[in-house]
Amino acid sequence: MPLLLLIIVLHNFSPRTNQGIILRETRKSFVLFIGFCSTFNSVVLSVKMFSTS
Repeated sequence: MPLLLLIIVLHNFSPRTNQGIILRETRKSFVLFIGFCSTFNSVVLSVKMFSTS
């Protein structure tokens, strides 16, 4: 799973001044992206449920 690899890579980065800031921003956008994906999935699922009923 590429997501798992990305998380491992992010955790293995040593947070130094500039790199740490980039790492924090990357983590933030990563979490936002996952949240968006799960929200989108649930919306799609409910739309499918409505269309089948």
